[in-house]
Amino acid sequence: MKPTEFWHWKMKSETTGKVQRSPCRFTEEVALSRDPQAVRIPGTCEVRNLPTHPDEYRAQLPSLIPHKIHHALGLPKP
Repeated sequence: MKPTEFWHWKMKSETTGKVQRSPCRFTEEVALSRDPQAVRIPGTCEVRNLPTHPDEYRAQLPSLIPHKIHHALGLPKP
């Protein structure tokens, strides 16, 4: 798993063209691709552990599914 920073940004709205707070948190790469002048809003960082390989995601999948449907999907109970 790779720790990845997500921030709220001050960036130009794609619909109005006005600079405003982003509606959700973005990585720096995504924010700057939307608005090259985007600026992080201090104190809004959220670090998420993202899988670097599909197997890391699959290993967590059974714990994300409600217990009632484990049997229907043929998955072991967590």
